[in-house]
Amino acid sequence: MKKCVSGSSSVVVFGGVVLLVAAPLIACSVPVFRYALQRWAPNSYQAVVFYRSKLGKDQSAVCKKLIADAGKANLAVKTVDLNEDRSPWAPEFFTSGDLPRMVLLKPATGSGSSPPSSWPAENMVWSAPVDKASAAAIVDSPKRREISRLIRSGQSVVWVLLESGDAKKDAAAAALTKRTIAALVEKLKIVKPRSAAAQRDGAKLAKLRLAFSLVRVSRTDRAERMLVEMLLSSGKELCKASGPILFPVFGRGRVFTSLVDKDISPNNIGQAAAALTGPCSCQVKAKSASRIDLLISADWTTEAKPAPTSRPAPTKRPKR
Repeated sequence: MKKCVSGSSSVVVFGGVVLLVAAPLIACSVPVFRYALQRWAPNSYQAVVFYRSKLGKDQSAVCKKLIADAGKANLAVKTVDLNEDRSPWAPEFFTSGDLPRMVLLKPATGSGSSPPSSWPAENMVWSAPVDKASAAAIVDSPKRREISRLIRSGQSVVWVLLESGDAKKDAAAAALTKRTIAALVEKLKIVKPRSAAAQRDGAKLAKLRLAFSLVRVSRTDRAERMLVEMLLSSGKELCKASGPILFPVFGRGRVFTSLVDKDISPNNIGQAAAALTGPCSCQVKAKSASRIDLLISADWTTEAKPAPTSRPAPTKRPKR
């Protein structure tokens, strides 16, 4: 991690992420992870359905359901009749398979929540036929629900380990991450929000605390194929990585950086954790070609309900 001081602000660079942090005298007392959860709206993905002339009855129903579900997630849905308009879409979007076709596009870098003037081919995350299974896979999955639940229940950072398929390497990476984040909970300190506004913003969220979790994701889990593609699309050349990859996820599903194979080390994990649990500023911005928000369906403004636990059925006492 590099730090450069200029004037009344400092620039902290970690893993390609630039954080503009105001000078300590005016720094906000809200940690980065909580400020991001309260204030940073995730960038929107685009689900685009390409067709010619007319959609079938079943396909129209799929689109209608997807539009309804998108209202709960950082997702916009659009249908495009290629007989009428092909811009601003890259040809690869509608030539990658038979039509009608559904394509998921990741947010363009620096686009904020507004759609860009054009969508290049490298923004395509996934492409599939227009059917119920494909639409459902876009919006939600068990691991994404777990990530959002953990964050909304008060976890500072959720460390998502994308497994390589090599059981020995994956187990070693998971064990190292667990040991490291357990030690960091004892070592790191977070400041408590002092301003009334910060306390008010967090009133509906879990009590501020320092906590980390590890979530493992298999590349071969069909239920998580969308999550796998989103994680791999968060950085250049990640799709070529053969080892396990660790992603610190915070705020409303924002991926901070990626640690590949041998880069999964106590030092690198510690630097990422320190950056995300340190004091934030009202001027904090994340600027990186590799930063990306995961597509997650969740109400980020309220605390998550506790995970259900299975209890054995009570045994009935025999009558005397």
